[in-house]
Amino acid sequence: MAASTVAAMALTGLASADLASAGSEPGSTAAAPAASQPSTPRTPTAEPAVKPTTKANAKLTDHELAAFRKSQGYQGDGVKDTAWLTSLRKQLGTGEFAGAKTAAGSASASSPMSLAANTPTSGPGYSYLGWMAQRRQETSSACGKATVVEMSATVPGPSSSYLTQSAVARYLGETTSSATNITEELSALAHFVGRPNFGRSFYSARWISDPPTSSQKRQFLADLKTDIANYRTPVTAGVIEVAGGPHLVGHPNLKRIEHWVIAGGWNTNNNTVWYADSWTGYGYPIPARSWISMNTFLVAVGGWAYLW
Repeated sequence: MAASTVAAMALTGLASADLASAGSEPGSTAAAPAASQPSTPRTPTAEPAVKPTTKANAKLTDHELAAFRKSQGYQGDGVKDTAWLTSLRKQLGTGEFAGAKTAAGSASASSPMSLAANTPTSGPGYSYLGWMAQRRQETSSACGKATVVEMSATVPGPSSSYLTQSAVARYLGETTSSATNITEELSALAHFVGRPNFGRSFYSARWISDPPTSSQKRQFLADLKTDIANYRTPVTAGVIEVAGGPHLVGHPNLKRIEHWVIAGGWNTNNNTVWYADSWTGYGYPIPARSWISMNTFLVAVGGWAYLW
């Protein structure tokens, strides 16, 4: 992909602009990892210098977070949000509980690190978030808003399962017909998912060259594994599809498709990624969730980025 094209994309952001009229959303349930799809690897070019991105320490320790989720068993139904936040403030000794951290909160630091609720489905060489949410995007350009809604409903914590795409659009000062660029996607993820669930912005961008290098592929898998195992969060990825190139499952071979999706599973036995796609019910055979070749997925992300 030409450098000028990449530069232009950095300004315009992503949207699935080739959608047709709306239709009903097909259902989908979590399934065991499927066989990887065939893809044609592209010869890696010299890898550019990339400034490493490291997550800052969360306000909750791993032990506190584990014990808190285990004790609360939050299911993200939108009703428990207030009670969850109150309990979180009490656990951390903040807000109305400032300076008075409870004995239960103190004991949690020494509790075994085990997330009883919202545990990924895992086995030898694979792990995925069986409860990963999928929401049909409301307009041809609402994929960025839809992925924020999916992330809010998926990540355990006080982020709401009832967040709407229009609410995300209002926060960004836009409508659901507006495309969403990386800066806006990061801002919305921080506001609706990162700060409620982790007490900070949390998400950052990791750029992928076109084509992706071997080290970038390894880094993606490492980041995906970390987010699933430690934080129970998918990653959000921007994909760019062109005619004759790699496409996500069910996507038409159109001239150009720019799209946001979330990925919440990995399988090193067949080198696949599990992801949710908001582009459902628009006349194409696109499943709500799919397993896809990791190479195919990352070649599609190439020239853009994933947010982890």
